[in-house]
Amino acid sequence: MDPLLLRAARSGDATALELLVGQKPELLQQLTPQNKTALHIAVEYESIPCAQFLYSRSPELLARKSTKGDTVLHIAARVGHYRLAGIVINWAKEQDSVDLLRLANAEGNTILHEAARHAHLSVAELLVAEDPSLPCARNFVGESPLYLAAERGLPKFVDLILSIAPEDVDRRSPAFYGGPKGRTSLHAAVVQSHFNIVKKLVEELPELVKVADSYGSIPLHYAASMGCLDVVRVLIQPDSSPIYLLNEDGDSPIHLAAKNGHYDVTRELVQLRPDCGELRDGKGRNALHVAVESGKRNVVKYILDNPELKNLINEQDDEGNTPLHLAAINRQLRIIYLLFWDERVDLKLSNNQKQTAVDIVRSDRSITMILQKLLISTSSRESVTPKSDNEYDSSDDSDHFDDSSIEPGVYDAMFKASLVVLMFVVSFCLTKVTMGSIWKQKEGLDLRNANQQGALLLDAAIVMVLAAFLLHAGILDQLVPTSSEVSVSY
Repeated sequence: MDPLLLRAARSGDATALELLVGQKPELLQQLTPQNKTALHIAVEYESIPCAQFLYSRSPELLARKSTKGDTVLHIAARVGHYRLAGIVINWAKEQDSVDLLRLANAEGNTILHEAARHAHLSVAELLVAEDPSLPCARNFVGESPLYLAAERGLPKFVDLILSIAPEDVDRRSPAFYGGPKGRTSLHAAVVQSHFNIVKKLVEELPELVKVADSYGSIPLHYAASMGCLDVVRVLIQPDSSPIYLLNEDGDSPIHLAAKNGHYDVTRELVQLRPDCGELRDGKGRNALHVAVESGKRNVVKYILDNPELKNLINEQDDEGNTPLHLAAINRQLRIIYLLFWDERVDLKLSNNQKQTAVDIVRSDRSITMILQKLLISTSSRESVTPKSDNEYDSSDDSDHFDDSSIEPGVYDAMFKASLVVLMFVVSFCLTKVTMGSIWKQKEGLDLRNANQQGALLLDAAIVMVLAAFLLHAGILDQLVPTSSEVSVSY
């Protein structure tokens, strides 16, 4: 495109543009590298005088498309200039071509898509008033204007589209509410946590609550997985039966809530449908199984404390694993402790590999020796026969704390050393107080004085040396009890 024409169209100087085109009319047919006309440029830079002049000289420019398939109307909707958009729409009406309003660009976006994508509500109102059928169009990735508005959190835009009379749009059509990969506008609002839009869509289009995407997931699956309790309540308010629906992976909403540790959502689902805990996923696992496997201790504790869910405790999945098996397999130490000391947990159940949970703990060197001894000790509630200490390779457990491996004399030495340090601290404080009183009477207390600091440290050091001597001489042994004399219980 001629640089003078390009600059004139961008600048908004209609006089200079008119003079230039008057001298060289052929310039109107020139294009930029993106195949934009001078009218595209004028609208893009919101120059109404230049746009009006160019349209008056070449009305056919209105329908010309750029490389991306954008007409002048697409540009006007994207810019969002209300007055300019109204002028462009009137040009389309003058040409008696409603199809110009419905033209899609290279991405399949209509001008209403562009208005929604850039949140230009006023432009959308002009478009819908001119052609109420515009919302029933999806771009090449499957997005409808309603989907874009819901995804971007534009409640007024959503209200505008939902206010269109039913005789003008087919609300049951995916072209009206759909999105990519089978998702609906309700999916989009839930995933983006736009609570007000979720409420509006459930009120106006309640059938969307049960519509699944290409993964078999309904909006409730996403809300439960994210832990959005308020959204979950809105979705199950009209009908709680979607709680039982499974996605393609075999997960129900309660599986996803439990797997992600959302205790409040799990509780809400159980209160509405107490038997939903029995739902089994693609691996035959219930909500307790998945909570254990994911290490969600809060959900595990809730299920154990809920009498209505006691039948989940010893249930076995397709591989024969109980929740305790999965806790051992996945090294969930705190959850093993919870389950092991629950009297209702059956420790003798074997999985398809003929292993009990205790067998798995015994065979896993990465689990600490403390936990192994906890599960296998004679003090356990099932009186499982323990292994002797020499059957374990302590070198593999050097990073784990096992107080049974500490020599008794070590405790004595640690105690005495602590006593010496304590005596030093106490003596230093006493020396500071007493000497400070003397100095305060004689020359005034000033701890910044080097002489006073040195005297304090010297007196404290004398006391510390004396304590060390008493310790070495064994005199403190009369005062300090040995480890054999101290009974420690945990």
